[in-house]
Amino acid sequence: MGPTHLAHSSSTSGGAGSGNDLRWTRRRVLLAALPLLLLAATYAVATIDIRNHDNRVLRGVALGQVDVGGMTSDQLDAEFDRINSYIQTAPVYIETPGAAYQIDAERLGLTLDRRATSAAVLNAGREGTSLLRPFSWLGALFTKREVDPVLRLDPGAAEAGLAAVSKTISVEPGEPTLILNNGRLELAPGTPGNILDVQQLVRDLSASLPSEPGQEIFVDAVTTTDAMVDVEIQSLVDRINGATTRDIEFIVNGISIKARPDEFRSWVELDLAGSSPRAELNTEVMYRWINAAAGIAQGDIDTRALTVEGSQIRLPRANAVMCCQVEVGEQVLEAVLAGTTSIGLDLIVDDLTPLADLGISELIGEFTTEHPADQDRVINIQRMADIVRGAVVEPGATFSLNGYVGERTTSNGFVPAGVIYDGVFAEDVGG
Repeated sequence: MGPTHLAHSSSTSGGAGSGNDLRWTRRRVLLAALPLLLLAATYAVATIDIRNHDNRVLRGVALGQVDVGGMTSDQLDAEFDRINSYIQTAPVYIETPGAAYQIDAERLGLTLDRRATSAAVLNAGREGTSLLRPFSWLGALFTKREVDPVLRLDPGAAEAGLAAVSKTISVEPGEPTLILNNGRLELAPGTPGNILDVQQLVRDLSASLPSEPGQEIFVDAVTTTDAMVDVEIQSLVDRINGATTRDIEFIVNGISIKARPDEFRSWVELDLAGSSPRAELNTEVMYRWINAAAGIAQGDIDTRALTVEGSQIRLPRANAVMCCQVEVGEQVLEAVLAGTTSIGLDLIVDDLTPLADLGISELIGEFTTEHPADQDRVINIQRMADIVRGAVVEPGATFSLNGYVGERTTSNGFVPAGVIYDGVFAEDVGG
């Protein structure tokens, strides 16, 4: 009996222990699986919610300071109308360390870019793969997905609106200049300029939108420091230096004269007025050097040397010989850049005798208009007479008085006098 009882007791005790162990194991499994179950449930909810927001803004998206989560396209359009009205009525202050410059946003042509802003809002939270989007959705429950509205500047309106501010804030860089250093041409950058960064200004405006009508916008005037040194200009300077490593020979009036590299380079100037940089020679300096080196006595060439003596027109002999025709400077530079080191130059001889072949030999007629002396209008009439005296109109050609005289300026000897413009009396130089 005894052994049987002991065996029964042992069997009952072992069964109770196994049951307890099983219950604890189930609890551990449940506790371990609970986070995964919660995560799976959340993932499922997020996935369903994302699908339910097709063609709508996802939850937790803020446009500026406004929660636009769940909005449809029509609701977004209404919100865009509200934002756009705030933008156009907002005064914009562009702040510098010394002052703030005010301009209305409407004058900048500043409007909301609806298409780009709509795309940014609808895409918020939908980045990446569909498997990872639910995790982004979960994060948006605690932190808003902030989207900045995209602004658009009308280029024409912005240029006009920023013109006054830019002139005050911006300082254009000075043009580079050529200097001769140890016989070589070098490009010295112009004075640095501070240029208003319009693109950065637009980005700052996008992040500073008003949240209510009439609210002011303050943005810093970001400027970029710029010194005008162009790669194309530097390449041109290098080319000139490379083409003038040896003496340049000029054959003038049968005489050979040579300009050293540093002498020739000293005649080079930059012309930056066009769309592309170009070099030119200072012909006044170059001709002076050539005339002196060739021993040519320079005289003042009288381009209006015809004189009237009584009934006769006198055709003078050559009164000067010198270098050179106007276009020679450009031809010389082109030749040197092409590798030519010996250049022949023709002298100018002021010889008007071929005019006799046209039959110009006597005075045909003249006229005199009597006016009180020293009046402003009389001074101008006399000046025009002096300019046209000796003018030659060849057979078949036409003559324009204003075209021949050119612009009437004080530097050309004219004085202010009375004029009539569109039936109204006024005063202007050369009247």
